[in-house]
Amino acid sequence: HQTPSSFWHTWRWYLITILMLTAFYVVIFAPLFIIKNIIINHTPSLQTTARVKELVENTIQKRRWGIIPQSNLLFFSGYQAKQALANEFYTTGLSFERHWPNVLRVNLSPDYTVALWLTGDKKYFLDRRGLLIQELTSDIKLIDPNLLEIREVLSIDKLGAKISERRLGSQVAQTEVI
Repeated sequence: HQTPSSFWHTWRWYLITILMLTAFYVVIFAPLFIIKNIIINHTPSLQTTARVKELVENTIQKRRWGIIPQSNLLFFSGYQAKQALANEFYTTGLSFERHWPNVLRVNLSPDYTVALWLTGDKKYFLDRRGLLIQELTSDIKLIDPNLLEIREVLSIDKLGAKISERRLGSQVAQTEVI
């Protein structure tokens, strides 16, 4: 024989569930944790800073697991942003810092441009190790017009085949040359 429970005992669990769901909704969708400011550190030019910011903003517009907005500082995925940035830039270090309640700081490693690598109709920035770090496009203005220019000579791999395309992050010049 079971004693009847009180009204509050029965409804207490419903009330707790509703409050938890409301709190979850507020944390995810409330404007308190929406990323409003993106700060980019250590880029070689203003145009590069703008492009990095654009790529991070594109990542923020996506949803995580199809539900949760990446614009929420709590649920921002640095992994997805790193993948988007790796398609256009080579950097040895990339980190994201969350500053509460709504600032995201993007820290690129300071891969300083020391030379331009010219190949065919394309130009690339080289760092001090001789690695390609970014393609020079028409919208990027050179900060230092006196950069060393290195022209590609016919590159041959070990089997004698011509190397036609280099990827960002590949070494194209010896450090002694730079």
